[in-house]
Amino acid sequence: MKKLERARKAKKLNQTDLASRANLAQSDISAFERGWRIPYPDQAKRLGRLLGLSPDELTQDVVDTPAART
Repeated sequence: MKKLERARKAKKLNQTDLASRANLAQSDISAFERGWRIPYPDQAKRLGRLLGLSPDELTQDVVDTPAART
């Protein structure tokens, strides 16, 4: 999810900082950004709140990734 990565970097957060603030593991953030996993709705809401994006905006670029097909 490139939008997640761009928003995180715009807020000058590394994956560990964002994960801590969202009550997630750094490996979750990494998996979301690489498109390996899609956040659950509650996770997307927390991330969106922290980054100033709606959950839909965060997952908008997840169209045809391997995670989206499973």
